Amino acid sequence: ALTGRLAMIGAGNMGRTILAGLLAAGVAPEQLAASTRSQASAERLAEELGIQAGTDNQAAVADAQVVVLAVKPKDAVATVAALDLAEGTVLVSVAAGISTAAIEAVAPGCHVVRVMPNTPAAIGQGISAMIGNAAANRLDAQIRVGGDAGA
Repeated sequence: ALTGRLAMIGAGNMGRTILAGLLAAGVAPEQLAASTRSQASAERLAEELGIQAGTDNQAAVADAQVVVLAVKPKDAVATVAALDLAEGTVLVSVAAGISTAAIEAVAPGCHVVRVMPNTPAAIGQGISAMIGNAAANRLDAQIRVGGDAGA
């Protein structure tokens, strides 16, 4: 089960799917926050899923123990570099083609987990490949994130 708060940076198809999967698995909406590029999409997300949503990435990650990076790969490293993340934050990336080393370089002290979900995750039937950096452990990936998202 998810412990603490989770922030989703980027809530397009994959981000929204993960959030919906977490809610369907019983994670409380109060445990989730999301940041999107536009205020209109943030408002839609808040209305549809009942979670806190806005356009400020730093506000979304405040007090989050888990941060999921679900932005376009070309924006991933710069997005993480702009965040002030606490040491020990579990930083999960679903950005295709971006290595854990590239993310770790701009997020020192974070437990970086790279996840590659597949499309059946949208209906709660997916599987995901996960790999973590040296700081990450099995609990970071399996219990705190993957076990709840239908992946």
